[in-house]
Amino acid sequence: MGAPGKTIDRFGRSWQPPCVVPMPVPGAAEAPAPLCVTRDERWFGCYSPYHTFDPELSVDRSRVIVLASDDQGQTWKNSDMLRFPQPRSGGAEAWVIQLSNGRLLGAGWHLHLDDQQDYPNRYALSDDGLHWGPTRCTGIIGQSVGLAALPNGYALMAFNQPNADRRLAGAGPVYRRRLRSAGEPDRLESRGRHTR
Repeated sequence: MGAPGKTIDRFGRSWQPPCVVPMPVPGAAEAPAPLCVTRDERWFGCYSPYHTFDPELSVDRSRVIVLASDDQGQTWKNSDMLRFPQPRSGGAEAWVIQLSNGRLLGAGWHLHLDDQQDYPNRYALSDDGLHWGPTRCTGIIGQSVGLAALPNGYALMAFNQPNADRRLAGAGPVYRRRLRSAGEPDRLESRGRHTR
């Protein structure tokens, strides 16, 4: 995998060469989302492991991996961002963003690997990017997850549903952290519009 080089000037006209991001597990990588650069200049990228052309290579597709760099791509650490307990299921098209409260939100498409049927998309939260809370269900069956942080603590999730009876695309503020008492789980609320 590759990551962008660091800009040499403040206008982005000159760049150092791209850096190589080592893959921590065997397999190919699907990494469609942009690199998340946090306010404290940490770098985060996530990818879904995929099979390669080598049929003998065993690839664990039941997860989405996040890579983190504290030194602008010189060294990398990794962790599982999302884990899928359903047998023969995996992730795709995952994103990671920083919310306005500083926490990281990771989300991705969840599908059955044999028949390609969609499960509801999944998400998880992290305070440091290497230790993630449990993988939770968004309640939204969709593909091509895209995320954007909003200033009020919400996140905008864009998705589509090409396998639905009617082709749907949707976007709306879907994440809000609600705490009523200690230990209450994170909750994802769908409040968006659907278009046909």
